[in-house]
Amino acid sequence: MVLYERQECDLLYFGTAKPDGSAAVTAAEWEQFLREEVTPRFAGFTHWEAHGSWKDVPEETHILQIVHPPGHEADIAAIMAAYKKRFAQEAVLHNEKIVVTARQAAGDALEALRITEIAYRAGATTNIEVIQAQQTARNAQIAESLAQDRLLQARLDLAVALGRFPQ
Repeated sequence: MVLYERQECDLLYFGTAKPDGSAAVTAAEWEQFLREEVTPRFAGFTHWEAHGSWKDVPEETHILQIVHPPGHEADIAAIMAAYKKRFAQEAVLHNEKIVVTARQAAGDALEALRITEIAYRAGATTNIEVIQAQQTARNAQIAESLAQDRLLQARLDLAVALGRFPQ
């Protein structure tokens, strides 16, 4: 009897507008993509429609949620690559990437703070610039923590919804 089975939850966001301005991805094209690219890799998944924006341009979006055992990173990457290639997309947003990007931004902000502090000690900058760099680094760390918290909350909600974690 299995009491606990670790599962991962990937959320993928697929925009439908094409960068070249041609017709957006249709419902039929989306369904065909699911049949050809997603279903062969994952027996079960959930998808729904949403309204989104990419580079300040509103567009319709497909959200794909896949719950699976660990070890399917290559399948997720293959789905993302297939969508980008098939529909000439610049990107597919992935929830794990949000946390990674926030973590990188926090690291970059800390590095900028370090450089600003060195410049201050050398007399090349003012204390105001150091304070601004400290605030930017703090804000980036908060954004990283919030992204990580949202991801963990989504995983917890999933475990509860699947009946795998007591409420």
